[in-house]
Amino acid sequence: MDLKALSPLLDILGVGTENARSSKELGNILGWKEAAVGTEINRLRKLGVPICVSVHGFKGYFLPSCRNESKSYERQFRNRLIDAQAAWEVFSQYMNDVSPNEPEKEKK
Repeated sequence: MDLKALSPLLDILGVGTENARSSKELGNILGWKEAAVGTEINRLRKLGVPICVSVHGFKGYFLPSCRNESKSYERQFRNRLIDAQAAWEVFSQYMNDVSPNEPEKEKK
């Protein structure tokens, strides 16, 4: 499959962590809003394009240049999911403990 035919974003997305570009930078190059960049990245990921995001050092999105970069991103992503799950469980418990019998306030 020719990945670049899927989206103009793939023409400018860097390969390797050192070539990561922020959503703002990608949006400026393409003339898109940052939200549109995020939407397109999610669409491409659903199609199987391995778009990584770096949060350390070079901040932004990139295509992995090797298996080690892919594995590093996989570890980061898994850790974020584990942290999010833990936060959700704490929040859920808090909501159950605070006032389980208190009725919700009506919206005005």
